[in-house]
Amino acid sequence: MEWLAKLRTLLVGPDLEAVAREIAAQRRTSVWQRVHHRVEGMALAEARGYVRVKTSSLVRQAVEERITNDRHIRAAAAKHLQQLTMEAVLCQAIVDLLNARQLQQTQPATPASPPSIAQTPGGSDPKCTNGAFTFG
Repeated sequence: MEWLAKLRTLLVGPDLEAVAREIAAQRRTSVWQRVHHRVEGMALAEARGYVRVKTSSLVRQAVEERITNDRHIRAAAAKHLQQLTMEAVLCQAIVDLLNARQLQQTQPATPASPPSIAQTPGGSDPKCTNGAFTFG
């Protein structure tokens, strides 16, 4: 089955959504350090807009680096990959914000890195799927 995935990548290109999630995961700490000090007091929609503005250059640079270093990603896909990456970054940032809010209920200090799920009390882990949040 692995050879089928490689063949698909050669013929069609990589799964851009998976690449976007990977880029977002790699930049997660950078994003959190850039925005956490301001978004904690904001409503979710306001925080989403703030994160979008403050991370747009970071996302653009990360996508450009990835396209330069990955010969399977076509330059024509750059705009789409940038949009997908921004959505993944926004989802992660909002999930991190919700986790930080849960954590602050028991521990008032704000972490400098994104709070991990293991740190959040109560076991309600927010997840972002296609821009919608669910709690599990």
